[in-house]
This record gives sequence, C-alpha cells and structure tokens, in this order.
Amino acid sequence: PAIVTAPVVRAFVEELARAGVGEAVVCPGSRSTPLALALAAHTGIRTTVLLDERSAAFFALGMARASGRAVVLLGTSGTAVVNFGPAVVEASLARVPLVVLTADRPLELRDRGAPQTIDQTGLYGHHVRWASELPLPDDAPETLAHTRSVAGRAVAVARTAPAGPVHVNAPF
Repeated sequence: PAIVTAPVVRAFVEELARAGVGEAVVCPGSRSTPLALALAAHTGIRTTVLLDERSAAFFALGMARASGRAVVLLGTSGTAVVNFGPAVVEASLARVPLVVLTADRPLELRDRGAPQTIDQTGLYGHHVRWASELPLPDDAPETLAHTRSVAGRAVAVARTAPAGPVHVNAPF
C-alpha cells in the first residue's frame, strides 16, 4: 500500500534515528503497520516485537532506563494503547525518556462509532512532557518538514531534563 512506503513515514523514522533513537518496541496492529514497517526497515533502529501492550510498555521503559536513551514504543489505535498508561506514568515519575507512538484513524473517521476507536488526543494527560499529532501522510514538502520536526522535537523533549515520556499520535 502507498502509505507503507510513504516518504513522510520513512522521514519520521529517519529523524527519530538521527535524534538518537536506537531501539523501538512494537506492538503490531493493522493501523500502526506503516510505522512498524518503517521502524523495522531502518538499519539504525533495533526493533523488538511484543504482542502484549502492557508488557511491551514496561519492556521499553526498562530499555530506556538502562540505556538513558529515548526508546520508541509503538502501538495501534484504540483501547490497546491505554495499556501503555502504567508505564507512561512510571516513565514520567522516574524521568525516563520514552517516545510513545500511537496510530489512529484520520480525524474525519473519528467519533463515528467505529470499533476500537477512542479519543487518543491527550490520552496520557499530564504524565507526558509533550504531545502532538502528525498530519495525514502526503507528499507535500511542508508535511515532510513538519513530520521531521515533530520526530526531532519528540526525542529532544523526552531527553531534556526533566526527562520523561512524550506522545505522538499518527493518523493513518
């Protein structure tokens, strides 16, 4: 599919690596597939796939705590990513850099009664240092530049004292 190979998705992952991310923990799901494939394809990011969201979140937290580097945690849309919550709170309180990526439906498909759809905006509340939403993937140079800046800022904020988690929601 076009979105899987979209330059903007690859650029986002490239910028994460450029900013210092070397590890990613992925909980696979259909909505997050473009980011999961881009993370797995990047030679500078080691990707670990775990099926259980809560376990994956604490695994990523442990990796980040041990290394002192920001680790990416990717989940699909809906209630699954709520299971990241306890580790996000722990990362916040322990000042551990974690970049939480959640896939989501595009804005026009939200609040329409679709299964496994929740409002992911502000999902982790004040427990994240920063939250942002990516634009819909397209080939516009402005989208590419903005997406790169979000990735760079996410890692920078996660690592800046007091370190902690950030949340980037990606509509696909």
